[in-house]
Amino acid sequence: MSNAALPEAILIAEAVPSAFEAAAGLLDQAVRAGRQEPEALYLLALACKRQGMTADARAAFRKIARPDANVWLQLGIPRPRPTPPAAPWRCCRPCSAAPRAPRATANSSRSSWR
Repeated sequence: MSNAALPEAILIAEAVPSAFEAAAGLLDQAVRAGRQEPEALYLLALACKRQGMTADARAAFRKIARPDANVWLQLGIPRPRPTPPAAPWRCCRPCSAAPRAPRATANSSRSSWR
């Protein structure tokens, strides 16, 4: 038999969804069905982030009603600081009235601490 008579076998690779794609699909279905728990949104965002879909991940992180430190860490945004008071804080006595401590010197025999 000659090799020309044999048909060539063509291998076709099928796309197998990764575990992150499957998890993102299921969690997305759950969120669309009305599950708005922070845990479901957090896991959906992590699955999207692992796939490289950062825009979807950030959108899922932002849907969390009361984000905790882990959400802010994943977003890369520092925790928002409380708004400063209207008037600046002032101490009860000015700094110029505070007693001055003697300066430290290299030679302890010349120091004023006796």
